[in-house]
Amino acid sequence: MSKYEWQNSSRQRVLVLLTCIGLTSYFAFHAISGKHGLKAHSRLVSQSAVLQGQIKDLEAVRARLESQIALLSAPDPDYISELAARLLGYSASADIVVVDRTAAR
Repeated sequence: MSKYEWQNSSRQRVLVLLTCIGLTSYFAFHAISGKHGLKAHSRLVSQSAVLQGQIKDLEAVRARLESQIALLSAPDPDYISELAARLLGYSASADIVVVDRTAAR
């Protein structure tokens, strides 16, 4: 092997090595910081935990609303009159109304 061939061969090896290092660095950077990388994954996992908590809260609200709807759907005149008296301030003419003045202060 002549000196020229050896220098050309070593240049090629260095270029191949630098290209491999560059490509490895590029893919490693994007595997960590890219759109679908490890940082994005950890961010999505933390958002998922927050959203799971919100889902549980909303499911509890939904269950409460469904139970209230079930009470309204059932023909229970006592419950409906109690609800009207509490929310709207209406009462039947035969009802006795007691006003608590300490609660208003």
